[in-house]
Amino acid sequence: MKRPLRVSNKILSILKSCNWQRFRWLASGLLVLTLVAFAWTWQALQEVDPFYTQAVSIQPPKLRVASEELRQRVASLVDDTQRPAPWSTAFSQGQINGWLAISLVAQYAEQIPTTLSDPRIAFENGRILLGLRYREGKINTVVTVVAVPEILDADMLSIRLESAHAGSLPISTKKISQQVATAAEKMRIPLAWTEREGAPVALFPLAAAISSVGQRRQLETLEIADGTLRVAGRTSLTDPAKRLASQAREVKRR
Repeated sequence: MKRPLRVSNKILSILKSCNWQRFRWLASGLLVLTLVAFAWTWQALQEVDPFYTQAVSIQPPKLRVASEELRQRVASLVDDTQRPAPWSTAFSQGQINGWLAISLVAQYAEQIPTTLSDPRIAFENGRILLGLRYREGKINTVVTVVAVPEILDADMLSIRLESAHAGSLPISTKKISQQVATAAEKMRIPLAWTEREGAPVALFPLAAAISSVGQRRQLETLEIADGTLRVAGRTSLTDPAKRLASQAREVKRR
């Protein structure tokens, strides 16, 4: 019966020798650091890139006009690419944002995850900035992805995911690429993936996607600057019969 008492007395002796004041300071310090880290993270998630703030401030009437301008430009480009000749056009970020705000939601609402909304883009020095609102549970932030498109050859378009942020917090571009790959698969968009300098790169067979029987269409130039995307290319005939018919039409025009 005496041994348990000696153990208990030893424990009490150890407890009495502890510096409880130091322990309280340490616990308080850890709590403060945790609260500061949480507050900093929350604040970082609320930060928004200036391009996105400006883009979402545009009112619906102006967005509808811009969306219609884009539709007309695309229709004109499609018409131009039907003839065996060079073609070119330019799209402003305002026109594309109008389409994203008005037409995308109307036409593809079922394919857009409920956690994502209000996509907008900006064209800056060879890069495309994509921003969109992300809401899930108590998280409400703007995710920004920076992509760099490039024509690899006559057949392939590459899009390198340079960086991604939630607010001002960096997030993995590989996770973004996985989500893009899943969405592309659902929409039956043929994407292949590789890496360049540690960044994921999407490869899209553009020539095969825009060509048709008897006509080969190639994108030769892609320039991004000053809020504008400029593209240029060429349509050529691959079917001898269609080539002769096209030449006959040109003779009649003359």
